[in-house]
Amino acid sequence: MSLLQTPILLTVSFNARGYERSAYFTSRADWARKNGVDHLHVSESTTGLKLDAHCSAWLRLPLMAALRGRALFYLDNDCTISLDCPVQSQITGGLDHLFVARGHSGRPNSGVLMVSEQGSDIFDFCVDNIANAVPPACEAPYENGHVIWACESLPWRPLPQWLNDADGTSGLIVHHTGPNHHLRQIAYHNDFAGQHDFTKATVSDPEAMRRMAAEVMRRLGLEPQR
Repeated sequence: MSLLQTPILLTVSFNARGYERSAYFTSRADWARKNGVDHLHVSESTTGLKLDAHCSAWLRLPLMAALRGRALFYLDNDCTISLDCPVQSQITGGLDHLFVARGHSGRPNSGVLMVSEQGSDIFDFCVDNIANAVPPACEAPYENGHVIWACESLPWRPLPQWLNDADGTSGLIVHHTGPNHHLRQIAYHNDFAGQHDFTKATVSDPEAMRRMAAEVMRRLGLEPQR
């Protein structure tokens, strides 16, 4: 079955030493196989590209915008997923919105996202405003501040806490961030400094961001939705 026909479990994992040998990778590969979901792993090894850390953090947004029209389930690369986790259609109930997990702070967290067939305009809002400072109340690392900002005015639905357990180990998705940061099993690196295909400057230009996503799509043999 092609990516056009099946839901996608998406991970963006550049500059993450050991990820492909970790429980993060194997748990989602096993979950996707069990549930007939396409496991789309976007990294140096699958695209041949080298991205600055800022680009890697932001890539999910223009990439998910380009893939809009398909059922998408995004997980940060420091999340494990249980085989018992329901598939997206069971969680969303067919509702047509972007679903966003709440982080340990209670605010939207871009590390666990689900999009139904139509999705929302949140991805485009974030990319369009990439060069604009977020309101002080929305400040968060990398792209998450823009996601919080977008969620203040655009439609979205919260995911249940058991899909983003960032302060325990019993959730169906356990996220090694915030209070769980000490459990993280991969090391981020900067081995490609000075030789990135897309540098930090990319994340100050909406069109550069979209070009990066388009190049990733091309490398993966995917076509954007029209």
